[in-house]
Amino acid sequence: MTTADLSFKQGQLNSSGGRGFREFSQNYNQTRDGALVSASGVTATPSERPVLLLDVMDTLVRDPFYEDMPAYFNCTLKELFKMKHPTAWLDFEKGLIQDDEFRRSFFEDGREFNEREYQGLKQCMYEGYAWLDGMEDLLGGLLSAGYELNAFSNYPQWYNMIEEKLELSRYIKWSAVSCHTGFRKPDPDAYSAAAARAGAHLDNCIFVDDNLSNIEAATAIGMRAVHFQGAADLEARLREYGVER
Repeated sequence: MTTADLSFKQGQLNSSGGRGFREFSQNYNQTRDGALVSASGVTATPSERPVLLLDVMDTLVRDPFYEDMPAYFNCTLKELFKMKHPTAWLDFEKGLIQDDEFRRSFFEDGREFNEREYQGLKQCMYEGYAWLDGMEDLLGGLLSAGYELNAFSNYPQWYNMIEEKLELSRYIKWSAVSCHTGFRKPDPDAYSAAAARAGAHLDNCIFVDDNLSNIEAATAIGMRAVHFQGAADLEARLREYGVER
C-alpha cells in the first residue's frame, strides 16, 4: 500500500461512546491549563508520605496509538511512522503547537488532513482509551489509604479526552502533563517540574512508568522509581517501599 492510496476507515467509528465524544468536542477548546488538576480543584501539598507520580499511557490507560491509529489509516505501524511528520507529535506533546496546527502538520508530505478526517481520528483514539487490568482498583485502594496520586505524562491536550471518558481525576491529579509543563520525560527538567507541581521533593516521590528509559532517568536524579509490568507486580513493588492499600 502506498501513502497516496491511504483510505480513512470512517466506517469503523460506530455510535458506541460517540455521543459523549461529540458533546466533549463542542467544549474542547474551553479547557484551560490546570482545569483538570483534580476533581475538586485542589492542588497537591507537601507530605511526609511518599507522593506517587504515575505515567498514564500503557501504565494506567491503554494507548491506542500502536494499534488503533494504524488501523484507522489502514496501514501498519511502520507505514504510519514513515508518513507522519517526524516532530509534530512531540511538539504537540510539549504544548508548542495546538490542536488545529497539529492537524495541519500531521503528514510529513504536507497533504491535507481535513477536519472531518481529523475528528474521525480523535474519535478512534477516544474509543480506544481503556483502563489497564487492575489499575483502577489499585488506584482506588491507594487513594483510600491516603496517598497522593499524580499524573506524570508525556501527552498533548488529548489527555482531556481520557479524562472525559475514564474520569481519572476521581483518583489522580492531572499535575504534570507535558503539554502544560513544556517538558517530556526523560528530560531531567520534566521530573523536577512534576515533583514541584505535586508539591513534593524529588526524594519523596515514587515514579511509575512502563518505559525503562524514563525509569533510568528518574533514578539518575535521585527519584525512586518502579518499572511498570502490570498491576499485581506494581502493588508488590510499592509494598517494598512501604506503600500499600
